[in-house]
Amino acid sequence: MPSAKMVSRLMMCSVISLLYGVSEGALAHTGVRDQVRSSATSTTTSNNAFVITHGCDRADGGADPLPVIGQSAVFPFGGPSQAVWVNPATNAPIDPVTVIGGDGFLNLNVGGVQDGSIFDTQTEEGTDPVRALNWKDGSLHPEMIGYTQFRVSVPPIVNNCVANLRIRIAVSNWCEKKKNEANDGNDNRADWWFTAETGTQKFTDPDLIQPTFWTTLTVMNPNAIDDNCPADQRFDVAVMPSGSDIDHFLPYVGFTVHPPPL
Repeated sequence: MPSAKMVSRLMMCSVISLLYGVSEGALAHTGVRDQVRSSATSTTTSNNAFVITHGCDRADGGADPLPVIGQSAVFPFGGPSQAVWVNPATNAPIDPVTVIGGDGFLNLNVGGVQDGSIFDTQTEEGTDPVRALNWKDGSLHPEMIGYTQFRVSVPPIVNNCVANLRIRIAVSNWCEKKKNEANDGNDNRADWWFTAETGTQKFTDPDLIQPTFWTTLTVMNPNAIDDNCPADQRFDVAVMPSGSDIDHFLPYVGFTVHPPPL
């Protein structure tokens, strides 16, 4: 039977999901606070946040979750050979030109937001443009909800049959330092909120990798209406960072140790 503490946490996560549109089954997972809108004629710059709903605890029947002491996030970026575009219902590849127009090149103009409510240090990784964000030097109590802020500019959705663009972000919540798969017997060094489907070679631990879940920013298309596209022809599109981008930008010095798998 779930403890009173766990029941309370699940209820809190349900409220967050309803209020903030935390998407793709994010109950009790790290999600994105706000949904945004974009169409062929209107786009959005979003001051948003990741929602951390619990600490790290992978051991069945183990101790209470560890506090989150750092976080890293890798955003999808680039042309069709970099960012990975799929129909999430079928996992079939999608040509980004048919979704965002132009040459299909995705640049979210990611920016960090200075905020010391949890972590004293926030850094941007990759320059011109920013590809990833990191947080450290702090601790989130495992029974509290926390927000780590960021800014993105979402692309236009030029296809009126695309109901939602799901921007999937590879997020790791770090709970222990100087750990990898070989020396983390309790599997609680981190929580990874992404899958292996884009080809990561470093983040492959089966006890941490997700089977289906990504931390996701949902971009809704207000032009996906009956006058523009019949309901039975509408579909969603998801975009994810490549496995090579995850392997390059997600490892965080001090939290991960080499060699991989991390």
